[in-house]
Amino acid sequence: MKKKLNPIVDCLTLATCQKCNDMVLQLKVMMNAIVTIDWGDGETESVKWKVDDWGQVRHSYQSPGYYCITIKTDEENVLTGFHIVSHKAICSIDVSGCKGLTHLLCPNQMLKQMSLSKTEYLSVLDVHGNRLQRINLRKNPLLTIVDCSNNPLQKIEAVKHPPFSLMCIRKTRLRTKAKRRFHEIVRLNAGRLLSEGFVNQLTEPLLPTLLFYIKNSTWEDVLACLQQKNEDSKVNNNSTVLHRVYALLKAYRHVTPCPYKNGFMWVRGTWVFIAHKFKTKRTGQIVESSQALEQEFYLYERPWSMILGTPVKAWDNRLPFMMLPQHPNAYYAAMCLYNMVNNEKEMKKHKIPKIVYGKETF
Repeated sequence: MKKKLNPIVDCLTLATCQKCNDMVLQLKVMMNAIVTIDWGDGETESVKWKVDDWGQVRHSYQSPGYYCITIKTDEENVLTGFHIVSHKAICSIDVSGCKGLTHLLCPNQMLKQMSLSKTEYLSVLDVHGNRLQRINLRKNPLLTIVDCSNNPLQKIEAVKHPPFSLMCIRKTRLRTKAKRRFHEIVRLNAGRLLSEGFVNQLTEPLLPTLLFYIKNSTWEDVLACLQQKNEDSKVNNNSTVLHRVYALLKAYRHVTPCPYKNGFMWVRGTWVFIAHKFKTKRTGQIVESSQALEQEFYLYERPWSMILGTPVKAWDNRLPFMMLPQHPNAYYAAMCLYNMVNNEKEMKKHKIPKIVYGKETF
């Protein structure tokens, strides 16, 4: 018998439109989780997910009308992807009870509003072709891919420096000033604005860049992370130099990012590795591999502007089902900063003294 890990379950609810006859949904669920769907017409079905991937469910109603669909799982944070395939079938959706979502795809529906404040893992969002007039993305720190085109959208609420890397905002009512702002945001995140829709259930999430983490952290929080991970005298004896470099990096306003091609930085404590994603020839699976030999060359020799545009990922890769808190922005900023001060070329360029090593002081 499968052991129940947590009494709390994922719960997602939908309200259909009046003319809904058939409902086709695609779900991404972790392997061995049980999904129970109440179709709202007295019919209920349970499915045990056999693969950790997307799967499709379908239901036909005897007569068109309004129905409330409820989707539940037997464990928490195992429903990670949701895609409404049926056209113009949904008029409302509640994902507040489904905190582990990384992909939320609701294209060509009848949605007038949507709350995403509880989906902290959300990385890919597609709501094009709805009736949204505003959308709040302040609580989605990992959201790098957004398509909200073809909406009467007048406002996108976001933090000052959001992680958006790929966006489509065509055919919205956003003002020119707002469009220019998002264009600059995605440029600084080594991304771009797209002129047409591009999202589907196979869209791979992107990683926020180091510049995003630096701009969304404070020196006090960065220093606290550095001191917590302190292994030698670099922090205690050189906090002034570290602060100066951090302030300089945070002041990069119009840097043109040149990220590491097809790679990212893997943070493990005070170690930062250069890594790649690639598909294996035998299975076609995505594999991540660190390139330790390139680490010193990249971090210690490349310009800071290039490093700032590079995506960053934690080694422990805290997935939703682990139910661990996400690393704060300051963690990524601190661990990368710890290594970047060894870049003698950049330190000399900005007339910043080299880091001095010595006996640990407390």
